[in-house]
Amino acid sequence: MIGALIDRHPRFANWLYGFTPPEHGTVVLVHRRVYIVPARLGWLFAATLAILLIGSINYALSLGFALTFLLAGMGLAGMVHTARNLARIAISVGRAEPVFAGESAQFRLYLDGGPGFDRPAILARHLAAPGRAFPASPMVDTLLGSPRLRCKANLRTRLDDMDELVGPMESQSVYVDIPNPLRQAVAAGAGT
Repeated sequence: MIGALIDRHPRFANWLYGFTPPEHGTVVLVHRRVYIVPARLGWLFAATLAILLIGSINYALSLGFALTFLLAGMGLAGMVHTARNLARIAISVGRAEPVFAGESAQFRLYLDGGPGFDRPAILARHLAAPGRAFPASPMVDTLLGSPRLRCKANLRTRLDDMDELVGPMESQSVYVDIPNPLRQAVAAGAGT
């Protein structure tokens, strides 16, 4: 009976047994394809949170609860940002050079973020990789070439007690110039 059900509904069988055939061509990462599994440091973080929670429960420490849930929330926020940073990236395979048995093989993967999706976190990680090549984009040129970047100063706006919805457009927001950390990373990676 179960075999007949699986034969009639192959998508259900794929879901039940977790088998999907290999895909050809470009694969687009959607939210169902991104799995965040903890590494050794992640397990250590989870164990630390468990110890903090047990200690807070045992000694009824309200600040211990606050610290535990603050750290857990930061970990969850990091996972959400990671998943959103990887969303809608198209992955396609490149050409692999032939090798003999026992030699190292290199496989090229091409990532395409698509138009309208800037991913500065992936760009910053890519800066540290050896033999990097940057895609031609005005955003990349600005991020890597400018000595200073213009950033919105929300804290300064709050401290100056400014209302961003009232007043002329020129004085609604405060912007400050900061040194460009990406340019510094490129310079440090190039050995200058």
